[in-house]
Amino acid sequence: MPMLNQDSAIVAFRSADDRVADRSATRPLQAGFAARLWPGLWLVAAILVTAPADTAESLRGREESTDRQESPSLFRVQYHVPDASFCYASACVDIDDDGRRDLFFASRGTRELSRLNAADGRIVWSRTFDGEQQSISAFDVNRDGRFEVLYTVSSPGRMYAVDAQGTVLRQWDADDNKLGNSPVVIDGDGDGVLDGYLGSRSLYLLRLNMEHPALTARREGWSQCGCHTSAMDVDGDGRWDLFAGDGDDFGKKGVLHRFDPRSLESIWHFDTNDNASSADAVLVDLDGDGRVEILKSVDNYQGDDAHDAVYAFTTDGQMQWKVAGLAGEDSPNAADLDGDGRIEIVGMTFGGDVYCLNSSGETLWRRDLRPEC
Repeated sequence: MPMLNQDSAIVAFRSADDRVADRSATRPLQAGFAARLWPGLWLVAAILVTAPADTAESLRGREESTDRQESPSLFRVQYHVPDASFCYASACVDIDDDGRRDLFFASRGTRELSRLNAADGRIVWSRTFDGEQQSISAFDVNRDGRFEVLYTVSSPGRMYAVDAQGTVLRQWDADDNKLGNSPVVIDGDGDGVLDGYLGSRSLYLLRLNMEHPALTARREGWSQCGCHTSAMDVDGDGRWDLFAGDGDDFGKKGVLHRFDPRSLESIWHFDTNDNASSADAVLVDLDGDGRVEILKSVDNYQGDDAHDAVYAFTTDGQMQWKVAGLAGEDSPNAADLDGDGRIEIVGMTFGGDVYCLNSSGETLWRRDLRPEC
């Protein structure tokens, strides 16, 4: 994820039409993002907002604003929490079983992790940590019925396990400068112990015993930046299957891997050439045949000979289609947008274009969101 110098903020929205909630979707908490829309509840969305200098100046020094801006549009702004650096929010969970959801928010400028009341954005606590924020997720790793926040940082490359009060329960150092993604937490080898799978910035693919945490396996020669490892039993054999991108287009060229959860060795790989280490592999049945496909976004990070594209693969590594020229660090989203029983694919490029593809990779529409210069 590139560093940005514009002033930024976390913004929360409420649906102006509760009927939209019936088509909402979630991503698994252990993958680092959870935002869910139900009738009458908040949709909490963490986005980067750029503001003119005079507007940004007026935001500084204010913890939050809860002024409601009435609008006939689909969403209404409920609150914002300004930050003058690269900021990030994720893991929207009820961390202390009080019946209210909390949102965890981190700033690279202040090096603080904050717990917010998700409904109104009010700060419950803020704690300063060594390292610059990279990713936040939540999981009950010690199986006591309570979530723990898993917070990864760079400089040093470290993972913290934090409780509801902001106390560090455990921490683990990766021996690399950056942990840019949260672990996906599963029992990968069926031994009853929860494993965490993640990659470091320049050196390793890692498997951790999440209850301590402690390193249980490591594969060298790996570069995984913001891309989370995706996990699913894709072929129905009762075993987890793992997918991740490796290579950022600088130190090494990009490769998509399906790898074994025990050995970490590749079952197959596909050379994407450009950066494969930023966007997650999306696992979804695209064509309704009962079999899972893989969506993968690849971006031309270095700006050289471009191979940026959105790909679709079968789970045995066969490319089904490729749409070139859609460079973007983030994963596309897959959903039935119009209720016709067919999946659409929506994503955004580095250039500010939002695109919509059908399940065969044909472009349905594309819109440039950049303001006219």
